[in-house]
Amino acid sequence: MPNIEKNNHGSREIPLVSIIIPARNEERRLPSLMRSIRKQQFKNYEVIVVDDDSDDDTSSVAKYYGAEVILAQPINDMPPGKQRACASGAIQAKGEWLLFLDADVKLVSEHSLEQFLSTYHTYQCKGILSLQPYHQTGKFYENLSAVFSVIVIAGMNVFSIWRDKFKTAGSFGPVILCDRISYFQSGGHEAAEDSIMDDFALSDLFTRNHLPVNNILGYGYFTLRMYPEGIKSLIEGWTKNLATASQSTHPFIMMLVIFWVLGGLISIIPFLYAVIYGDVILIIIAFSAYILFGISVYRRVHGAGDFSRWTVLIYPLFFMFFVFIYSYSFFRTHVLKSVKWKGRNIKL
Repeated sequence: MPNIEKNNHGSREIPLVSIIIPARNEERRLPSLMRSIRKQQFKNYEVIVVDDDSDDDTSSVAKYYGAEVILAQPINDMPPGKQRACASGAIQAKGEWLLFLDADVKLVSEHSLEQFLSTYHTYQCKGILSLQPYHQTGKFYENLSAVFSVIVIAGMNVFSIWRDKFKTAGSFGPVILCDRISYFQSGGHEAAEDSIMDDFALSDLFTRNHLPVNNILGYGYFTLRMYPEGIKSLIEGWTKNLATASQSTHPFIMMLVIFWVLGGLISIIPFLYAVIYGDVILIIIAFSAYILFGISVYRRVHGAGDFSRWTVLIYPLFFMFFVFIYSYSFFRTHVLKSVKWKGRNIKL
């Protein structure tokens, strides 16, 4: 008989869950995640931390918090990286459900894990259920991720009024839940080895095998803090992901994103013109329009994370940073055909 635990509602059963955490040099991030897992009321899980050739104390920290630690193993011709680490964890896992977590996420409350797992029943406990955690910031430079976070969510094609007309563009990488049978039927991360975006490649594999892919937002379930190490890490991270991910977005959604970004860039121009022209009434009108657009931007970014209220005033800077990183990502992806991440030069 499978290992089953009833949830607090008593109506839905959750089998043994294997929580798989690929980790490369994550000694600083793991404690927060591991503590949040240990606080969960739901206990029918195992935690597997897959050490992806770390040169810090990742393994020691994971063992201290009670995780089973394994090294990412050679699997056929898979290159080192997150895909191989996830595939190694899945092979080792005993659970009927596989929950892949990035090391920078954290469960919000002691019931978050159970609530999220119970949501899987809504989707017949089959295929992928991915979640985009609520973005948390610590230092001011982390607010530079604001526009990116909104576009990542919008680009999935499932959170707009047109969601029934467009297919899902992929899955969110930080939190991916799937059943064991579907995972190995699709080929899992091993079949996704050639893609830099494991979450998009994995969802494509599931879709090709006629397996469902569903996405939800993670407010109340998970949070994440992406780049606390510094702005260099933030630039490398978004450069690695951005241009590749945009190729999966439906052209109509991409067009709307472009209009939004352009609006954010040019919204300051009428106000500057009014100041130069010296017309007080025009200044008031232009500034009011600028602030109204800023409020609409803030409402969107606040839905994705706890970004600063200064967004209302300085949002053009965030849009300019987005355009710069997107251009740089496009250059590295399509011209140099390589990106850097965590000390590795990744060939595309």
